[in-house]
Amino acid sequence: MVLHTLLSRRRFLAGSATASAMAIAPTVFGLSSAGATASEFFATAKPGLRLRSGPGLGYKILASLSKGARVERLASGGRADGYEWVKVRVVSSGKTGFVAFKFLTTAPSDGFEIGQTVHVEAGGGRGNLRSGPGTGYRVIATLSTGTTGTIKDGPVEATGYFWHKVSFGNVTGWIVTSVLAPGAGSR
Repeated sequence: MVLHTLLSRRRFLAGSATASAMAIAPTVFGLSSAGATASEFFATAKPGLRLRSGPGLGYKILASLSKGARVERLASGGRADGYEWVKVRVVSSGKTGFVAFKFLTTAPSDGFEIGQTVHVEAGGGRGNLRSGPGTGYRVIATLSTGTTGTIKDGPVEATGYFWHKVSFGNVTGWIVTSVLAPGAGSR
């Protein structure tokens, strides 16, 4: 009886196809849906949220998601290793896997004001500055962590990411918001 109840509850929570399940998702997970749909979330972990093959720390890492990466909640994954897990689809790549729900938010990446000073804080040490907001645009500069710039426009959502137009000295272009941090950097 207890196993049947747990399975029924899990199936109910996982059933994102029904309107009733979607309507209660923000309540079940303690989030409001302001700024995102009931099944849309954004990664908050820096340097990266681990997308895993199953709901737990012992499962294979499929990808590392940058802060601000947009994911769609597909199902509940249950509780393991001290975390609530959810099955997600990464919007930019289409990959599916499991992430710890603690590291998701309904709000998009950090917001910056026009004219605000920011610096690059990229996990790999470098960030690509592009000619337009999206991965399909040409890379016009590769910026090292610590490079300081000024916000000119944004955010703009494209190719599964949020982008800001930033002026770095004599070059201006678009960079993924998740590699930006407020304030001046070391360069």
